[in-house]
Order: sequence, then C-alpha cells, then structure tokens
Amino acid sequence: MAAARGPRQFGRMKRLFRRLLRGVGLAAASALVLSLATAAGDPHPLATAPAGPPDATAPTERVGALHVHTRASDGGGTLDDVAEAALDAGLDFVAVTDHHARPLTTPARRAGVLLVVGEELRVPDGHVVVLGGAATGAPELRIAAHPEGPTRPWRGAGRAGFDALEVWNWDSDWRDDGLRDWAGALALLMWKPEAAMLRLIDRPAASLERWDALLTEGEPVPGLCAVDAHQRVTLGAAGALPFPRYRDLFRLARMHVWLDDDAPRAPVDEAAAVVEALRRGRAFCAFDARADSRGTRVWAAGPGGTAGPGQTLVWSDPPPTLSVRVPDPGKPVEIVVVRAGEGPVHRVPGPEALALPLPGPGVYRVEVSLLRGRRAVPWILTNPLRIVEAGPEG
Repeated sequence: MAAARGPRQFGRMKRLFRRLLRGVGLAAASALVLSLATAAGDPHPLATAPAGPPDATAPTERVGALHVHTRASDGGGTLDDVAEAALDAGLDFVAVTDHHARPLTTPARRAGVLLVVGEELRVPDGHVVVLGGAATGAPELRIAAHPEGPTRPWRGAGRAGFDALEVWNWDSDWRDDGLRDWAGALALLMWKPEAAMLRLIDRPAASLERWDALLTEGEPVPGLCAVDAHQRVTLGAAGALPFPRYRDLFRLARMHVWLDDDAPRAPVDEAAAVVEALRRGRAFCAFDARADSRGTRVWAAGPGGTAGPGQTLVWSDPPPTLSVRVPDPGKPVEIVVVRAGEGPVHRVPGPEALALPLPGPGVYRVEVSLLRGRRAVPWILTNPLRIVEAGPEG
C-alpha cells in the first residue's frame, strides 16, 4: 500500500503545483513581470557570442518562431502584439498558425518582422500546422504538431499526412515534468520567467526516437521546434492572463533557417523562401535563452564536395569528414553526432570547430548540449545531412 501511495501522492502534488501556476502564483508573477518589463525595458537580455564567418553551405541565416496563436483562435494577442514581441526578441519572422483560422491572408511585414501565413488543423491522426499555400506562392508544408504531447498526440504510422515533424513543442514539454522541476520553476517564475521555463525544458527523447525511426526508413523528414505560443492562460470565471508572454517564448526556443542568398525580397517571396528552407531541412532549432546560437554551422566535406543539413553527399575514399562549429556560450559544451538507426557515433567537447571522420553512409544529425555539473541540458538540434553510396557510375 505504501508503494502505491507514493505515486498517487506525487501526482496530487504535481497537480497542485499546476493549479498554483495557473492561479495565484501565475497572477502575481505575471503582474510583476509585466510591470518590471514596462518600467525597466528588457530585464533578461540574451547572452550573445560572436560567430565566425559562414561557410559555403550557409550564406544567410534568419531566426524565427513557429506555431503562434492570436485572438483569431485561442491566443491572447493581436498580430501587432506578435510582431512587436518578435521585434523585441530579435526575430526575423514568425509563423502565425491559429486554429482553423487565418487572420493574415498573405505574408506581411509588421514592425519590420515577417509574418508567415499558416494555420493549425485538426485531422484524424492529430493536429497539423500548415505553412505556405496559394497565398504565399509556396507549396504547403504540413507539420505534425506536438506528436508526443498529452493532448492530441500524433497517432498515424510512418510519415503519411505530414512533411515535417515538431520534435519539440513548448506546450507539450512543460506538461511532463516532475515535482522537482516544477518547484524550481515556480521559485524563479516571478523574477526570471525565461529561466523558469528553461527549468522545464528536457531533451525530447520520444520525439527524437520517432524522428530517427523515420530517417532510418529513408524518409527525408525535417525536424522543427515550435513555441506553440498563446500568451493566454484561462482562469475560468476570473478571466485570463497574458502569460507566458510572446516575447519570453520567442526568446526561449527559435528556428534558424539558411536561405540561399541575402537578396531583398517582397514579403510573399521571403515567406516562400523561409517555408522552402524549412521543407528542405535547411534549418536548426536552438534554446537561445541559454545562449545565442547564431552562426552555428554543420557540414560534411569530401572529394565529392560539401553538404550541410538538408543536403546530400556521396560517400568517397577517403571518407568524408563532418565539421561542427558553434558560438562560444561561455560554458562547457558537448557535441553529439547521431547516426539515425544507430545512435551517437561521436561525443566530443566544443565549441571549437571539429573535423570528425564519418563511419559510413547514413543520415547524420547533431545535438549540442551545455554541461552543468553532471547534467547536460539541450541547446541546439540540427537537421540531418545524408551520406549516400555512389551510384553504378560512381
């Protein structure tokens, strides 16, 4: 009986903390954080680090947020609120994806930020976030949303019904943490909301396992991270609070895309380029509230040329090498090279540029963590690059 009572007590305590988070604690924290932000500007600037010159596989980098809701569905802000928060957070673009609604009919720039047209749809297997389409001039990109989440997880097998996968989703991540994480987050919430949310971010092991299984089967599925931002917590009859704020979530986790060039574009063309980069996997995601990851580079090079994430290189003799370069966050770094279907093949310190021999053809992606004592906390997740056998003529 005692053994059975423990899990039940833990569950009750966990639910109590959630109620506190949604109730009095959140109200006080939100009011205080908002008042501090209004009075003193940005109290938690991002740590930044200089990046080295880009390599040939990544000429232009853009930073943005995916999966954002407004008042057109269940969000708490307007399009202008989203754009202003994105500007404060240093974003170049935001994908607005309300539930079965498109408050934006064509891509536009507001406050200097590109707003990409999107929508979140409920389908038999779960939810999909749709970007692009006729309004943008780009083919639709269908993203399986919160595939391992407690609400509406993705139930389909294989890759049917989607083109890309949310390998991390904020609205799913915070729901599966234990008592210790929640206690630490609540202690920080009033003073450092970003640090509080970081306490609840874990390596998304289940989603990464699903992703690697698809990659092993030969499916070229990009992996994306989504803030699933609402800026709204409903308190029943008491109304709702504007929390977590768009800006805090936009600084928490971000998508970095590599475009083919830096030529000025109209909003429609820029949105099409961003969606196409996401579709091709020319992107990585990072928890930039830990440290700014701009300038991260991953590429494989061999006699047959060079390839980065979302690209393909032919296996050669001598074998290709994989290079990884990340900005110096001022903390110990661990770089893990993962081969889909096999797991880690290299585990090395960073952030210095590396040249690692690849063991053979396969699909390779990179995870970068920051080391805090014995604990590794996730920082960067890249999309994979492919090393393939030469054809009959190779």
